Amino acid sequence: MALIQSFSDEVHRQPRALSVYSGSRLPTLPEGTILVGAGDSYAAALAAFYMTGGKFPAFDPYYLATFPDAASGREVVIVSASGRTSSNRLAAERVKGIASRTTALTGDGKSRLASVTDRTVRIPLTLEPRMPGALSFSLTLLALLKMTGTWGSCDFKRSTTELDETRMG
Repeated sequence: MALIQSFSDEVHRQPRALSVYSGSRLPTLPEGTILVGAGDSYAAALAAFYMTGGKFPAFDPYYLATFPDAASGREVVIVSASGRTSSNRLAAERVKGIASRTTALTGDGKSRLASVTDRTVRIPLTLEPRMPGALSFSLTLLALLKMTGTWGSCDFKRSTTELDETRMG
């Protein structure tokens, strides 16, 4: 029951966290920048790929680690909430010197991933072990949409108001 309550609390913290982060200044990525991630981070990269009409390709880190020349002369953003995903770190290491620049998009600015990239863009979150990453996914997707110039605006508070009304109804 504690896990369910923790997840519910995280979902209800999202509107404020997203509203605050949506006002953050993030670097703008040039078209053609490769977005890399595993698991939820790959899902966020794929969502950004589709929402930009394919202008920012999304790769699985194993693909990029196997074919690092795909990053030749392009920027690469490696997405990992924890910064500990070994496949992401491997991809970052393999494209070093091939990509024009590598960026870690992560919640841990001191992670091993951040240490092997040219720059770090921080996602403001505290990771909780054994918790589904609803907030980390939402913040990651928001960051990618802002960095790709796709972000518009959103009434984040409305989403939980409707959720509360559905639960009560």
